[in-house]
Amino acid sequence: MRAVPENQFGDKVKYGRGLWGDPIRNIIGVKKDKKGRIEKYYVEEYGWVSKFRAVWLASHDKIDNAVAVYPSGGSPYIRSHPDNSVDNNFFSMA
Repeated sequence: MRAVPENQFGDKVKYGRGLWGDPIRNIIGVKKDKKGRIEKYYVEEYGWVSKFRAVWLASHDKIDNAVAVYPSGGSPYIRSHPDNSVDNNFFSMA
């Protein structure tokens, strides 16, 4: 099987930043405050970002391993994708 060459489409197809899609960015670290609450996330290509920024990035599909959660009775937050592993939960990264 062969890939279709770029010139097959002419100039009608536009890619974000000239690429075949956005690169994968993951949260690879967290910083907690004195009470043990996560206050910053280390996102590949962005560096350390606030919780607010991390929620925005996750809700706009800019972070591959995070999901934005908007509870009806509380503040928005992010979480890893649901699975049976606790090793990839952000809280256990610190």
